[in-house]
Amino acid sequence: MQTLIRVLTPEDVAGYRTLRVEASYDPSFNTEPSLELGRPAGSLRHLLSASRGFMLGAFADNALVGMVGFGDGLAPNAGTLYGLFVARSARRQHVATRLICHLVRMAILSGRHRISLRVAEDNVGAIALYCREGFTLSSTAAGELTFDLDARPDD
Repeated sequence: MQTLIRVLTPEDVAGYRTLRVEASYDPSFNTEPSLELGRPAGSLRHLLSASRGFMLGAFADNALVGMVGFGDGLAPNAGTLYGLFVARSARRQHVATRLICHLVRMAILSGRHRISLRVAEDNVGAIALYCREGFTLSSTAAGELTFDLDARPDD
C-alpha cells in the first residue's frame, strides 16, 4: 500500500471526522463515539486550522487511514505527540511508524528537539512502537506512562 503523509487542512474535515469516529471505538483513543458523531464540522475545521502545532494524515488511495498530532510543549524547544491512530484497514503496514518519523522530522525543522507523549500502561503495542522509534520512559503516574524523545538534528 502506497501512503502519502501530509499536514491535514480544513479541507480534510470529512476524512478526519470518519477516522476520529473509527478511533472513538478504540478505548485507548480516549473519546466516545457519541461525542465524535455529534461534533460539529466547524469544530473539526478549527482543530485542523490551529496555528499552534499540526495534525498529520496518512492517505492511501485518497482515503485518510492514519493521523497523529503535534502540539506545543512547555518549553520553547519541546512539543507533544498526541492522537496517533491508524484505521484497521491500514494496520500492520508501517503507517504509524511513517507518521511518527514524519512528525519527528517536522518537529526538528521547527526547532523542537524534545517530543513527549503519554500512553496507557496497558497499551503494550503502542509502548513497543514508541520504544522502537527511540522514545524512552521518563515517568509513570496513575496508569499512564510518559515517554520522551531527544530529537536532535544530525550534524
